[in-house]
Amino acid sequence: MLWAKIVVIRRNAHKYRISAMCRVLKIPRSVYYYEAKKKEKEDKLKHEVIDIFVNAYS
Repeated sequence: MLWAKIVVIRRNAHKYRISAMCRVLKIPRSVYYYEAKKKEKEDKLKHEVIDIFVNAYS
């Protein structure tokens, strides 16, 4: 459920203030920023693993 709220905020950040969306969705801004940062790290790691795999088998 929390991750769905994070996604909603990310997809609408260009339209609405993050603080306003956090207030409406009842999550602290700090939680949003923590989760968003964690996701970015996971995405970077995922791409690095895929690159290693592709290079090993090509």
